[in-house]
Amino acid sequence: MRIIAGSARGTAIHAPPGDRVHPTSDRVREALFAILGGRIVGAWVLDAYAGVGAVGLEALSRGATGCDFIEADRGVLSYLRRNIKKTHLDAKARVFAQRVERFVTGWREGDEPYDIVFADPPYGGDPIKVAGLLRPLVGGLLVLEASDSVLDRPFTGYELADRRCYGKTALHFLEPR
Repeated sequence: MRIIAGSARGTAIHAPPGDRVHPTSDRVREALFAILGGRIVGAWVLDAYAGVGAVGLEALSRGATGCDFIEADRGVLSYLRRNIKKTHLDAKARVFAQRVERFVTGWREGDEPYDIVFADPPYGGDPIKVAGLLRPLVGGLLVLEASDSVLDRPFTGYELADRRCYGKTALHFLEPR
C-alpha cells in the first residue's frame, strides 16, 4: 500500500499484520480522489476511524489544508503516527487517540466544521454521528465507505449524491440538504 499522488507520492504505508484493520485499497483511493478532483485542495478534512491513515494521508498529499485523524486502537495508532511522520505531512495532521463517538461528543457548535469527512467505520460503528461535523450547506461532503445496509437508516439532513462500487467496497457520497 502506498500514497498514490501528490507531495508524498510513492511513500509506502504500513499496517499491522492480520485483519485488525482493513485499509482502503490503492485502487479505491485512486478512484475516490479522481471523483473528488480539485475539491480536496484547500479543504480541512476529518479521517474518522482512521486506522493507519491511508485516506487522510492521501488527502494531505493531494493538497488538503489539514486533516484530523481519529483512531481508538492503541496498537494501530503507532502505525498511524509512523505513517504520518514517514510522509512528512505531520505539520498538517492532528491525531486524536479516542473513539469517534467521544470526539463527536466533545465537539462544540462553535468549533470549525470540516469540509470533507471520510468515514470507514468498523463493524458496528455509527457513521451517522460524524455527519454533524460537516460544514452545513456550504458544500460539505461525507464520504462513507460501508455496505449499502448502512443507508437503510436515515441520514437526516443529507442526501445521497453518488454511490460507487469497487468489488466489495462501496463509497457513498452524502451532501447536506
